[in-house]
Amino acid sequence: MRRTMMLAMVLAVASAVSGTRTPETSALFERHVVPESGVAFYRLRTGLVDESQQSLYFTTDAMTEDGRFLLFCAGKNEFAHPEIGKSPDARQLGYTLALVDFETDEAVRLDIPRGIPFVDTKTDQLWYVRKNGNSYRGGAICRRDLKVDPHKDVVECRIPDEIFAGVRREHWITTHITLTKNRRKAFVAFYMDDDHWEQGMVNFDTGRFESWGRTPFYANHDQLNPQDDSLALIAREECWERPDGRAFMNRYGWYPRLYLARPDGSRELVPSKIVNNATHERWTADGKGFYFCAPGPNGHSGVMYHDLATGDQTCLCPMRCMHPSLTADRRYVAWDDYQHTKKYFRGRAFKIGFWNRETRRGIWAQPMGVAVATLERQSNLHPDGHPTFVGGDRYLAWTYLNADGHMDVALAPTAPLVARTQKADPGDRALFTGELKSSADCREGTLEWVPKSKIYDLDLWEGDLIFLRKIESECDFFTLKLIYDKDGNLIGSEMD
Repeated sequence: MRRTMMLAMVLAVASAVSGTRTPETSALFERHVVPESGVAFYRLRTGLVDESQQSLYFTTDAMTEDGRFLLFCAGKNEFAHPEIGKSPDARQLGYTLALVDFETDEAVRLDIPRGIPFVDTKTDQLWYVRKNGNSYRGGAICRRDLKVDPHKDVVECRIPDEIFAGVRREHWITTHITLTKNRRKAFVAFYMDDDHWEQGMVNFDTGRFESWGRTPFYANHDQLNPQDDSLALIAREECWERPDGRAFMNRYGWYPRLYLARPDGSRELVPSKIVNNATHERWTADGKGFYFCAPGPNGHSGVMYHDLATGDQTCLCPMRCMHPSLTADRRYVAWDDYQHTKKYFRGRAFKIGFWNRETRRGIWAQPMGVAVATLERQSNLHPDGHPTFVGGDRYLAWTYLNADGHMDVALAPTAPLVARTQKADPGDRALFTGELKSSADCREGTLEWVPKSKIYDLDLWEGDLIFLRKIESECDFFTLKLIYDKDGNLIGSEMD
C-alpha cells in the first residue's frame, strides 16, 4: 500500500508543478461520493463532447502513463433520438473516439470511428483501422501521435489486398488490434464471408499479410502477447450458442473459449480448469499469463489466472464477474457484476468492484446502478461497466450509466481503494471478503461433467426427474411448480 500511496503523491506533486491537471483537479470532472461506502470517484461532465461519453473497452489502456491524455468514445444518446431509428448503431449515432488533454484541460472529438484502438501509454501514440468509406478494401492502419497532433493521421500501411482475395462479404479486419513490441506489425483476426476466420500479422514495412492460418470456428478478441510476438490469445466467441461450440463440449467436455495461436498455424485450447466456463480474457502486463472471468455456480465464480510456464490456474478474485482488470503487479483486481435477469440483454444494471488480493477484502467502487435498456429494446453500444486500471494503475476507469440512457466516463483513484481495503475494521459494513470454495467444501457435491446417459444414476431431487423427463420430450416451452415439505419430500407439482 505504501508504494501505491507514495506513487500517487509523487505524481500529484509533479502534476501540480507541470501544470497538468488530474481528474481530481480538472474542471472537466465532477466529484461524486458513494453513500454506502464513502468511495469518491470523478465523472466526466455530461455533454462536453457529445450526449453520451463511454469508457473504452477493458482490454485498452485508455490513459497514458504520464497522465496527460484520456481516451473515450462519444456520440448521441441512442435512446433519445427516435427519428434516427428504433435501434441505431454507433455509426448512425455519430460515435467517434474522443480525448481529454489534462495539460490544456480540454475535451475534444477525434475523427476516429468508434472501435478498440491500440494505445502505447509510454509514447502517447495510438493505432487504429480506418475504413475506405464503408469497406475495408483500400482502408489503412493509421497512427496518431497525441503529443504532436492528435488530429493528424499517419498511415502505417494500407490493408493488404490479399486479405480480400475471393471475398464476397466483409465483416471486419479485427476486433482488438494489437502491435508487436517494435510497433512495426499488427496482429489481426479477420472475418470474411460466413466461414473465413483467419489470423496473422500485417507488416507495416512490406505492406504484406503474414498468415498464421485459419480456424474452423469464429474467433475474435485477438490479442498479441505484450512480451512475445510469436504468441497470441484468441477467443472462440459465442461457443455456448453456436452448433460447433456445443458439439465440441458434448464430445470433449471442455468449454472451448480460450485458445493460444502461433505463427505455424497451431491452435492450443486452454481449458478453464476450476470452473468449466470462461469469458473476457486479457494478457497480464508481463506476458507470463492471462486472466479471465469464469462464471459458474455460487461459490465457484471468479477471476482466474492461467500461468503459461506451469499451466496452473489460480483464482485472483472469488467474485461473480463479467469483465476483469488486473494491475501490473497483480495485487489488485477490478470487475463488473450484473444485476441478475432471467435472460441476458445489453444494457443491464451493474456494479463495479475492487479487490485487494493481499488482504482478501473488497469494496464496491460503484454500487448497483440503473439499467438503460430492456430485453425488448436492447442497446447496440455495449454499455457495460468495462472497468480498467489506467494511467499506470493510478486510476480505475469505467462506464457510468444514467437513467435516461446516456453514458459517462468515471475515474476513481486507486490509492484510496487500496487504503480502504488494507485494514480489517469489523464496523466497516462496506467491505466484504470471500474465498473460492473447493469441490471438497461444496455441499452440493463434486463439480464435474457427467454423461447424459448417467444423469439418472445421480442422487437427484424428485422434482429434477420430472424436469429432466420433460426436457427430453422436446417440449418447446413449459412451466413447472414443485412443492417440497420442510424435510425435502416432494408433496406436489403443477405443470403448464
